[in-house]
Amino acid sequence: MGLGMVTYALRFPGDRLLWALPNLKYQHRMEGAGQACDGKILPCQPKQTHLAEPLWGICLGMFMQKDIGEVGPQQAWKILSNDPTARLVDVRTRAEWSFVGVPDLAPLSGQTLLVEWKSFPQMQRNENFVSELLTGLDDAPASKLLFICRSGARSLEAARLVASALGGQDNPPECINVAEGFEGDLDPAAHRGQSNGWKAAGLPWRQS
Repeated sequence: MGLGMVTYALRFPGDRLLWALPNLKYQHRMEGAGQACDGKILPCQPKQTHLAEPLWGICLGMFMQKDIGEVGPQQAWKILSNDPTARLVDVRTRAEWSFVGVPDLAPLSGQTLLVEWKSFPQMQRNENFVSELLTGLDDAPASKLLFICRSGARSLEAARLVASALGGQDNPPECINVAEGFEGDLDPAAHRGQSNGWKAAGLPWRQS
């Protein structure tokens, strides 16, 4: 790929534009070109670019996201069974915990950590999610944090945020998304909890 083959740019103060290549391996800079875009990503044509240092995993948020590993419910149970410092974080709403149920870790002498990612009924983001999670951990070291929601979407967002927030710590926990979630995908009859997910896998769960 040549130096001029850049697709999008983000304008920063001082008229410096950071360029993102499609393969995200390198960073390009261009001085004094492009139009004011008020922090929005706009297509631009570079006048002059030069190859800069590798990104080394530093993301600009809009260009790339933190990679998160994913496991199925059975693999999540195996991790929790074999690693006493691994924790399961249920990020669903209080209504879901009460009426649908929660994973039951009593057979492992453990407890699911309940922290809302979004609150019902408006489904607004919990701006205190990370601090509430850390409070729930109570300074206990965790080697792995496994995040679960209804079907794996909210928990993936939560895992990415926590991985970014804690990434600068010494020995940060590995953040893992539980794919399929607690209820799993819709089956042909538009019902959850039958085709896949924690409940369909026959793993322990309880209702209040």
